[in-house]
Amino acid sequence: RTAFDLEGRSAGYTPLHLRARALASLHEVTAAEGLESGPLDTNSYQAISARGSTLGDWAGAARRLEAGRNDPALVGDAQVTVVRPLLAEAYAHLGRLDQAKALAAATPLDCYRCLVTRGEIATLEGDGAAADQWWAELERQTQPRALGPTEWARNLLVRGDLDGAIVHAKRAHQFSPRYADPLALWGEALLRKGDLAGAIAKFSQADASAPRWGRN
Repeated sequence: RTAFDLEGRSAGYTPLHLRARALASLHEVTAAEGLESGPLDTNSYQAISARGSTLGDWAGAARRLEAGRNDPALVGDAQVTVVRPLLAEAYAHLGRLDQAKALAAATPLDCYRCLVTRGEIATLEGDGAAADQWWAELERQTQPRALGPTEWARNLLVRGDLDGAIVHAKRAHQFSPRYADPLALWGEALLRKGDLAGAIAKFSQADASAPRWGRN
């Protein structure tokens, strides 16, 4: 059968870029960036965003994503559902909320990253109720996967709702027992609640799934 990618290239995604995205999802940002070569694709740009989400270098992520807006290899859906929402996310974390909202408003409502970005913007604006609506919609669209409850748990942890974060982290863990992020979030919530032993247990579980993350 014919291979294809979101950019419409008949050869499909390159193995290096697929590996870069996989490494970024394991929070191995430097290793992921080391695999970037040749024309970038949507996997490359999603890996780039990990510089912000994992290392907190939102300025660096924004610079790379801004270049992606002028990348002739990325057209159509690739711009609208990948580069645009990721850049909006970076702008939001840099305090450029007006620009972030303008970009997010120009993305579809049936797109995982687009919904995450809307939820993060609402949180950074202090509108927890609106954020929860976006997380609920994300979970509805991604069931029965761990993506929705993981993002909701992450957001509730940022907002200081430790019990809520644990509820959603547990649900995400049930969907994907080997996914490190829900375990790390669960552990962080327990740590903040003063349950050191419980936190260490969850961090140890997370470390087994993402041993080079360096966080646990």
